Parts: sequence; structure tokens; C-alpha cells
Amino acid sequence: MEENATPTRINWDDWTREIRDIGKANGLTNFAFNDFGQIDLDRAHPGGIAQFTSTGTSLLSNLVREPLAFSKALTTARRIKAKAVTHLNNFGLHTVYLVGGVASLEQDGFDLSMPILLWPVVLTRKTDDFEIARAGAPFVNPALVAALFHTYGVSIDANKITGLVNEASDLFPLSVTEHISSLLDAEARVEFRRVLVIGNFAVEPSLMEADLRPEGNTILRQLAEVSEVAQLETEHLGEIRLVADADATQRRIVARAARGDSFAVETLPGSGYTQTVVNLLTSLVHDGKQVLVVTPRRQTLNELAERFGSLGLGGLLVRNYNLWLDVVGSISRYERAGEVDLVAAGVKRDSSATILQNYLDGLAARSEQLGLSLIEILDALSKLASMPNAPTSIARLNRETLETFRSRVSAIELLEQAAAVGLFDFGPTDSSWFAARFETEEQVSEVTELAKRLYEVQFPALTKLLDDVVVRANFRSPTSFGEYGEYLKVLGGVAASLDRFTPEIFDRDVTELIEATGPRKFGGNLSGSTRRRLKKLAKEYLRSGMSVSDLHSALKDIKEQREAWAKYCHTDSIPSSIAGVADTTVAYRSFVSELARVQLHLDQQLSEELFDLSTVAFTKVIASLARDTEPLEKLSERNAIRSDLISSGLETVYRDFARLKIRTEHIAAEFDLIWWQSAFELLLKLKPEIAGVSPDGIRLLENEFAEADRHLNELGVQAFNQLQAHHWKERIDANPLDAAALKEVLKSRTSTFRNLNSASKSLSNLLLGAFAASPYELAAALPSDASFDTVIVLDAAGTTVGDNITALMRAKQVVAFGDSAIAAPIGFELEASEVPITLEATSESIFDKVARIFGVESMRKSWRPTGQTLGSLINREFYQNRIIFEPTASDYAGRSNFDLQFVKTTPVSASDHLAESPNEEVEAAVKLVVAHATQHPEDSLLIVSASTVHAERIRNALDREVLEHADVKQFFDAHGDEKFEVATLADLSHRVADRVIFSPGFGILASGRAANYLGQLSHTSGRRTLANMLVSARKSLTMVTAITADQLPEEPVGTAKQFAKLYRYATSPQPVDSEIDSDPMLSDLALRLRKLGAHVTIGYTPRIPMAVSYGANSAVILPDWSLIGDDLSEKIRLRPALLSAMGWKTIRVHALEVFADPQALAVRISDELGMAISKKPQTLFDEPSFDETDQAWGENHNSNDQRLKNDKPPHWG
Repeated sequence: MEENATPTRINWDDWTREIRDIGKANGLTNFAFNDFGQIDLDRAHPGGIAQFTSTGTSLLSNLVREPLAFSKALTTARRIKAKAVTHLNNFGLHTVYLVGGVASLEQDGFDLSMPILLWPVVLTRKTDDFEIARAGAPFVNPALVAALFHTYGVSIDANKITGLVNEASDLFPLSVTEHISSLLDAEARVEFRRVLVIGNFAVEPSLMEADLRPEGNTILRQLAEVSEVAQLETEHLGEIRLVADADATQRRIVARAARGDSFAVETLPGSGYTQTVVNLLTSLVHDGKQVLVVTPRRQTLNELAERFGSLGLGGLLVRNYNLWLDVVGSISRYERAGEVDLVAAGVKRDSSATILQNYLDGLAARSEQLGLSLIEILDALSKLASMPNAPTSIARLNRETLETFRSRVSAIELLEQAAAVGLFDFGPTDSSWFAARFETEEQVSEVTELAKRLYEVQFPALTKLLDDVVVRANFRSPTSFGEYGEYLKVLGGVAASLDRFTPEIFDRDVTELIEATGPRKFGGNLSGSTRRRLKKLAKEYLRSGMSVSDLHSALKDIKEQREAWAKYCHTDSIPSSIAGVADTTVAYRSFVSELARVQLHLDQQLSEELFDLSTVAFTKVIASLARDTEPLEKLSERNAIRSDLISSGLETVYRDFARLKIRTEHIAAEFDLIWWQSAFELLLKLKPEIAGVSPDGIRLLENEFAEADRHLNELGVQAFNQLQAHHWKERIDANPLDAAALKEVLKSRTSTFRNLNSASKSLSNLLLGAFAASPYELAAALPSDASFDTVIVLDAAGTTVGDNITALMRAKQVVAFGDSAIAAPIGFELEASEVPITLEATSESIFDKVARIFGVESMRKSWRPTGQTLGSLINREFYQNRIIFEPTASDYAGRSNFDLQFVKTTPVSASDHLAESPNEEVEAAVKLVVAHATQHPEDSLLIVSASTVHAERIRNALDREVLEHADVKQFFDAHGDEKFEVATLADLSHRVADRVIFSPGFGILASGRAANYLGQLSHTSGRRTLANMLVSARKSLTMVTAITADQLPEEPVGTAKQFAKLYRYATSPQPVDSEIDSDPMLSDLALRLRKLGAHVTIGYTPRIPMAVSYGANSAVILPDWSLIGDDLSEKIRLRPALLSAMGWKTIRVHALEVFADPQALAVRISDELGMAISKKPQTLFDEPSFDETDQAWGENHNSNDQRLKNDKPPHWG
């Protein structure tokens, strides 16, 4: 459209038609007497009508005194009252009026017959009667005022007419019609007639139509599709301040609304839309915006107000029908507001959040070196551990080799070549020649001959000499062969010392002698005379004629020899010369020298540790060198491949494969284990944020984060109140006159939007920042100049643009919340009629309109703590499995919250084509209601029928029951907005109750089957109304019916097909324990828990990786790698809290915990389930008798018990 082009005008025809269609047949524009839904007072008893005229109050029995007529009038009064309650609760309309006089324009060609005067009336039940009371002054029918002006140009002075009424003694004086006639031209053929009728009427459509502004506004032009809608990016959303918990979708909705976007929000069952609206409203008011909230249903507004109140935000939502209390509550909240420090709370939360997020990111993030995450590595290791013959290699690869063999194919090929030449046939325990190093075959022959000679000739002779010396010296047996050399060294040294010194030298402590003979600087505190005396003494121990050049060193040797002797000798004896030491020493040195030639060719590891081996092990090595030469065959071929393995970084793999004697078919799995385990250990080194935090530490951090996160939300409320209180005090100080005027208005307790706004504009904007009303009452409630930044339409799938036109005309932005699966703009029938109108949607809902024009956000996650009755059926049949449900612990235990009760009925006559409202089903439904009122009065209850006749019969039966059982009366007056109600499917509008009883209201025909037509179930809207009924039950749904599964109609009409599925759901076993996708990381843990006696299901649902139960306790296992949620709050706090509310214990399991000590983890989980495993000694894995083993039955033994006893997966070694 060009900038200066004339904008296309809005076509108001459809929206005007929608306004006029409110209530369907509106008796204020087209009056017709209806004795089914109206009480005719024109024929009332003269005494009764006189009393009613003078006092404004009368009993119905005083007005209608003839018994039969009274009985009929009483039934009609019940219908009017029932309609009035529905209109007030579901549409915000007061619809009970006494109308007086009718003006008909039909003679002038207009299809208009309109009442003249209306009095608001209240019907109050009085046992088996009604009190009728006028509740306000009379007023002129606004539809008549508009019709006379547009048709005849006549302006009615309403005050003049009401003045005539007040002056007269008659309720509807003739002077009223005479006055109106006097205003008309002579050509006008308006007919007047006297009527006095009480019924259900609505003035709101006339007021709404009169309020229309032809020019419209931007929102209306866009909805009329005569103005383009700017395309907004969903990114770059600003920061928002929350006062209640919210998931990512909910936060995005709030942020978009705060940015000024118009859009629709699809609210699937249980998705937390009340909480979202709370956050949305608070955010908009925080930003200083004026918000109008509209919905026909008072229950919706009351639920919102209650939610605000529970958060400490009472009065923020000002309801039109509760305005004074809400405004006073808001002022009280301002006065109580205190200071709050959000910064410190945010720092505390962010601190733990950062560590936790780093931990979780570290698990999931892929390393640059390997392109893998720890979770992927652990998953691979788990799969390997779960193999029938799990690999067990303990070899590891260094970082360079890991990166070289990321594909692992070439390494496996090389290892398979090694296996083909027998490189893994012999391990270090099979032959001492394992990994021997030779260059030529000649070397092999020469060295093996030497090894044989050493073992067969020199070694036996040497060991005899050594043993003899040890025995003579009374030394203990050596711990290693190399220790023989130490013995010989000590014994040889003792012999040398005794050659120079007398034996008494070993009898005394030579420490002082060593000190005296050493250099003077090391002489300590010895005086010169003492040193000379001790030196002289030391020389006295020398043998006669013996001279020692370095006396100091010789004495030090003696001290060391004395200490060594004490160490090795069995007894506390003095060192002495042992015979044969010299010869034995020569033999020992010769053997060692020859053995060194062999050592040059041994595996380096064996060569280095050879002399540290025990004498037994040393003997075995020497024996093996002489005998086990088979590994030296094909030496050149094996050496070549071994060299390739070593140069490729696979030496540790070669050694471990040889140790395990790995066969070719196991090489791939074993190397996979080595590679993945090495990768795991490398990543742990590279990720200190993972390795440095213990499971207990993580749990502590999670608890701290959850508490800080919750506290920050609470402070969000306080911070909002602090800001609002600051604005309030500023405005009070700046506008003292407005403050005084406001005070006077509030004193009157008759506050309205109009008088508050008029008396104190500066303050009312703050007090009425979030104003809420039914869309139908806005034309009367709002001044013409009232405007709002945002209109929020709730329950929007059930209303049209025309229904909400008064709100839309006053707003710059619209956000519509709704669910088209359970609601449609079918409207409502204002009056009770003997043949009810079939309500069908003839216009597009405002929800669908806004969604089509501006786009839609979908809230799919169910946060309902009681779960969803028949959740899987509802999701599948009505929502294409789009709702994200969590199962309850009761679901896991197999306890259903859906009960199907059959009632046996008597056959009906062949002339009865519907078998509607069987007596037995009415009685059964009433008994269920009374039982509920007696046994579960704390829970709200709703009873729903597919038959209007059946619903009315149940109401009447319950009325009689309450009269007979006064003890249950209190229940029927309880539960506030969820007060007990008997409703039809068509009347049910977003109604919610703890428990719902569905009594369809149809029986069996003479044919033995139900009729194909099942009342409202067979209407075109039946699918939607059935869905609405199903989602209305919080805790349980009971269906009581006279139709069994085999009596269902052969060709059901409409939604009766879905009705049949309820039978199948109730009578067919539901799948349980269907393990969707076995998680290898949890398989080992599951096996351990089962061994401990728990019932375990891996992959219970796509969102619950493991469910465990024992007795009455059920738990959800929440491992690191399966945490569900869009952010940390949802993962750590919100979702676990939801699962806990649904009856589950939530048990966090950390990735490394599963591998570090799985048995301890299994015991911890068992203890949390109440099994008390850790408190009692228990043999977890009883040894079976042979008759019970696999071997006894001729089968392979493949038990994991031994592995479980070891507490660790097999690849940990």
C-alpha cells in the first residue's frame, strides 16, 4: 500500500453479525413468549403481584398459587436459575430479568419485537420454592432505544420513562406506552402490548453494538486483513523479569509480548498457561503498560487472581466484578512492600549455575582432539561391557596413538596380522623368551645353548653353594635372587674386616670411634684430648702388626656390616667369618656374568626386574629360558610385525594381547575397549571440571542451585512489589488531590472502572494496570476513551472477534490464548427451550484468527502434577501426540484413574428410538455423587452428560436427595469456582474439577443395542466437547453407563466412535514395562538393582530412561546424559519437582558414578526405595547348587554375578 493511499475500510458486517448472535435468539430484540424458559407474571395472583410491586420481593408460590401451575413454574424457575448460573460463570453475564411491555415493529416491515422495560431479578432457592427479588431500578431496553432511533428517528428519554414507572402503582403502567407512542409519527405502526415475564435476557449485545467505532484501529484493521502485519524476528528478545517458574517456551511467550508482538498461544492441556499469563501480566505491568484481560469465564479470572495472591501479588489483577476488593488489596500490597537485593541472589544462583553448566557441558561437549564427548565414550564403553563375552584388556594408548587410530581400522588390521603369525600365542607367563630381541638365528642358537647350560650346570651348583652359605651364616632366606649378592657382599666384607680387626670390634658401638677418626670439621663437640683417646682406642682393635691407612673408612664399613648382619641374621649374633664365602662369591659372579649375555636379548621389562624376582620366580625364569623356546620360532617374521606394532605406538596393546592370548575374532572388540577407555582417561585429564567434582559434590551444587533459583523467583515478586510501591508513593506525593478523591471513591465501596478512572486518573492507571472482565461486560464497564497497550484474550478458541470487539478497539496489541481441540465459538443459548438449539461454530474463533494473521506459539509440555487422566488416549485421539506428558508413579504401578461402571437397565419399548436417560443410570449417577460428597468432600466434582434431558433429571434427583440428606448439603455449596455442577457436553467450557463423572444418558433399545445417535456425542461438535470433558478431570474420571461394549451402536454417528474407544481403553490391558530403547549405560545398574530385588524398567518412556520400584515406592533415575529440559532450571529443579509431585522419587545419577562404583550406587538407590540394603548384611549373589547351574543343564555358563561382585565394569580390570 502506498504511503498516502486511502486505507481500505473495515467491513463490519461479519463482526456485527457475531455480536447479534450472542445468546442466539435474544429476547430483547425478538421477543417470543416461551413457557419452557419463562415465567409469566401477567397471570400471577393479584395479591402476590401487588406484594411484589410494592416490596420488590415475593415467593414464587405466592405469585403462582394454583398447584399444577406452580409445579410448572417451579420447574421453569429451576431452568432459569440453572441458565443464569451458567451465564454468570461461563460468560460473565447477569441474565435474569423481569421484562415489562413489548413494542412490535413488524407492521412496519421490521422483524423486531422488543421488550420495553427491564428489572434485574435475583432467584434464590428456598427449599422447594424460589424467592423472586428485584435487584435494581428499571431501565429501558437499549435495543429498543437504538431501533426507534435508527428506524423512526426517535430519541427516548430513559429517565422520563423510569420516572413514569416510579410514579405509578402498577409495575408496568400504561403511561409508558402512551409516552413512547406520543413520540412517534402518525405513520408509524408500532404495536404495544402488556407482558410481565421473568426469563433469561442479555442487554450486552446491544451495548456492544452501540459501542462500535467505524474507523477501527490497527489491530482491527489487521484482523480484518485490510492492513499488512509487519514480520517480526523471533530472535533478539529482551531480558524479562519472572515472578513464577517458567519453561523456555513460556519465557519466549513473555518476551515476545513484552516486545510488543501480537500472536496466539496454543495452550495444550496442563501446559501451565495460568502461570504463563501471570508472568506475562507482571512483565507488562512492570514495564508500565496498561493491560486488559478478557475471558467469558469467571473461573479463569478467579484462578488467575488466586495465583497472583499465592505469589504475594494480590490485587494486581483487578476483576470488574471484584474491583473494590482487588484495588484495596493492591494498595495494601504497596504499603507492605519492603526493600530487596536481587543482585546478591542472582550472583549466588549464577555461581552454582556456572559450575553445574560447565559440568554438564563438559560431559556433552565434543573434544577437539577426538571429536567425541565423554557421554559418547561412556556409551561406547557400556555397549562393550554388555557384550556376552565382554573385552577385558587393560592396555592403554597415549594421546598421539589415540588420534592416529581414531578410525581403529588400520590398527585392528595390524593386530590381526600379528595374531596370524602367532605373536599373541605366548605371553610373559608362558615363556621367558616373550618379546625376546635377536637379530640372527645364530644369536638365537648361541644364547639358548648358553641359557640351557646355565640352568642345567651352573645354576644347580650355585644354588647349593648359596644355600650352604646362608645356612652357615644363619641368615633368613632371601626375598629375591639379587639379595644373594647382597648377602655375599656383607659376608665378604665381614671377613675382610676380621682380617684387620679383632672380633671384639663388632661387639661395641663404633659411632664415637668413627667420629674421632674422621676429619676434625666433622668431629662434632669432641675435645682434642677425647679425639686422641678415641683414636688410640680404635687402633687397639687392630690385629697385631696390622696397619690400616684409612681407619675412618674401615670403621664406617664395620658399622654398616654390623647393621646389615643384624638385618639379615635370624639371631642377635656378632658377625663372624663364614667358610666358603669366597668360592661362592666367585661362582655367583661367574653366573651373573654369563647370564648378562642372555639378558641382552630378553624383553626389557623382564631384564630390568630379573634380579628383583623371588628365588622361586627366578628359578622359573631360568628354567623357562632353557625349556620354553617355542616363541623363538618364526622369529624374524614375528619381530618384523612386533617392530611395526611398537613403532605404531601399540606396544602396550601387543603385550596385553599376548598376556590374554587374544584370538583373531576378539581383536576388534578388545581394541575398541582399549581405544575408548584410553579416550575416556584422556578426556578426564583434559576436563578438570568433570574429574575434579565428586558425585556428592555435584548433588550438593544441584541442591544449592535449586534453592537459589527458587529464592530468586521469590525475590522477583518482592522486587516487583518494591518497584510498584515506589511508583505509588511518588504519585501519591505528586497528586494529593487525586489521592483524596480516590480515598472518597473507595469509601463508598461502589468502585467501578469508570468512577475510579474519572476521580483519579494519575493513580487509577497504576491501580488498574491489569484490568480483567468478560468481553461482554466491557461496553458497560469502560468509558469510551479508555485505552490499553495490550489485550490478552483467554479461552480465545471459544469466542469470536465480534465477541471481543469492545476490547480489541481499545488496544494496540493482542495476545490470544486458546486450544481449538477443546473449544470453538459455538456461542450459547440464552434461554432454556424445549427443543435445544444445536450449537455449531459459524465463525472463525479469535484464537484461529490471531494465529492465522500473527502466528502462533505452542505450549506443549504438561506441568499438571496429578498427571492427565486418559492422557495417552487424549494425546493420540485429539492432539496428534503433540502433548509432552510425564507419567505418574501410579501409572507405573498399573493403577488407573479411569473407572468404567456398567448399569443394568430394563428394556425399552419398540417405540422409543433413543432410550434416553434410563432411570437406573440416573440413580447410579446420583449415588456416585452422594458417595463422593460423603467420602471425598475435599475434592471438587463435576458430572457431565451427553443428554440435556438426562442432565436435568440428575439435577432434579440430586435436589431431592439433598433435601433428604442435609448432611451432604455443605459439599454442594463448597469449592468456590469449582462448585459442583451437572453440565452437558455442550455447556462444558474449560471447566476443571478434581473428579469427573461422565454419564452419557442413553440406554439399550428393544434391539439390544444402543441407538446410532447418542445425543451431543453425535453432534458435529461432539469430538471437541468430548475432548473438553476428558481433559477436565484432574485426578480421576468415572464413566457410568447403561451401554456395555458389545451393545455399542453398529454405525455410531460422529464422536460416538471416540466414545467407543473409552470402552476399549478401560477393558483392554495397557502396555507396561515396554522397554523402548535400552540404555547401555544403565544396563549394568539395572542388573544390579534387579539382583537386589527391585523392579526395573529401562526406557520406560522416551523421557524417563529408567524407572525403579520396590513395594509402594517408585523412582525415576535421572542420569547426567538424559536430563530433560531447555535450561538448567528445568533440568535440575522444575522437572524433578514435577515428577516428585506426581508420586515419584527422583534420584540423580552422575555419569562417572555409574562407572566408579556401580554397586554402591545400586545400594544407594535401593535404600532410597526403602529396601535398607546398606543396613543389613546380605548375600546378594547366592551360590546356586550344581543342579541349578547352566552346566548341569548342558548349557554354556554365562553369568554376570562375578562381574557384579567386583563392583566395576569388566573393562576396568
